[in-house]
Amino acid sequence: MFRVVFTRRLDKLEAVAARAEDDFDPEKNRRSERVMVHVYRLLETRGRAAAVDERTAAQMAAQGIAQDEIAEIAFMLDLMQRRNLAVEKRERLAALVEEVGGEPNPMNLALAQETVYRAFAEANFLSERRHDGVRVEIEKTIADDALQPRPTRWDNVRRRRKPTFPKRGALWINRPPTIRAMLRPTKIPGGRGACGI
Repeated sequence: MFRVVFTRRLDKLEAVAARAEDDFDPEKNRRSERVMVHVYRLLETRGRAAAVDERTAAQMAAQGIAQDEIAEIAFMLDLMQRRNLAVEKRERLAALVEEVGGEPNPMNLALAQETVYRAFAEANFLSERRHDGVRVEIEKTIADDALQPRPTRWDNVRRRRKPTFPKRGALWINRPPTIRAMLRPTKIPGGRGACGI
């Protein structure tokens, strides 16, 4: 899911940059995209009620983010919350979950919400690709550790664990055999007929 959302978001941002007018200011747009990176990361990690509190502002300042930029992050976050944009629509999340073979239950929709905003943040982060002509192959970018999705969480969603049946004579690992399985005839190598297991 991360790969799907990330590539679509990156294509959209690049299309917007390509249609820029003559008076387009790349530096101003970089700043705007940096702001949205932090907004999406806060929404991913803290949910729709995320806020730039004193502790968060102090952490941002320690990372070298200017105070006016921190204020802009807080403003955009509050604006998205007031306009009900701090969470994706359930229908869109359900479509994404089904696209990757999952069931749109509450747990999967919550995971999808986090994945979508994480992908948005990473796509916005690659401003050099749009404004400086620094081309990075999509597959190489996604393969980077910083952009990898969380495989263990989505693997648990998409894959069902199958029961393990041990070899003949071994102890049963998951559960004992059923009566039907015990009575099922099984051919013995060497053509000596059949017997129950």
